[in-house]
Amino acid sequence: MEELTIKEAADYYGKSESWIRKKILSGDLKAEKVQFKYGKKWLTTEKNLDDLAKRLNEQSVKENQVVNIREVNRPISAEEMKEQLKQLISAENEKAGQEVINTVVKEFKQANEPILDEFKALSNQLKDKDEKNQKLHSEIKDLISQKNDKEKLIQKLKNQLQDKDQIIENLKKENKQLKIKLKQESEKGIINKIQRVFK
Repeated sequence: MEELTIKEAADYYGKSESWIRKKILSGDLKAEKVQFKYGKKWLTTEKNLDDLAKRLNEQSVKENQVVNIREVNRPISAEEMKEQLKQLISAENEKAGQEVINTVVKEFKQANEPILDEFKALSNQLKDKDEKNQKLHSEIKDLISQKNDKEKLIQKLKNQLQDKDQIIENLKKENKQLKIKLKQESEKGIINKIQRVFK
């Protein structure tokens, strides 16, 4: 069974799109709201339209067969009939106006429903992004702190190496002085031995 959009249904039935939409919202025309890529839209069938036409035709026949009869003791004047018709038309217009308002309100809510859903989805995405940004900011802060700690450690090691280099340099100097002293004492001892030999 082929499904029709509101525009296709209006073309098939020979009525306006707003008339078709009004019948759907009032429940006179069976239709189903289906999710599409850019939102939701109503779909109906030719059978549903034919059933609606049949019901409206039967209703029209019944209304034409109804005759309001009342007993009167005098003829109704033209003014009185005019006033009654005026009241009837006013009541019908008020009812039709209210129906139009209700239809517009329903259509407005339905038309904006996808927008509201999209807005909620965007709000949730922004919330998720904000949480991720906060987490990323915290991780960057931790990395900076770790970097600073590493730089301090490296500087400390450098200072220790400099101290060791100074100690090694001092040891070298002391070792050199010690060698000189030992050499001098050794030479002095040899000289004393020689002097004792020649005595």
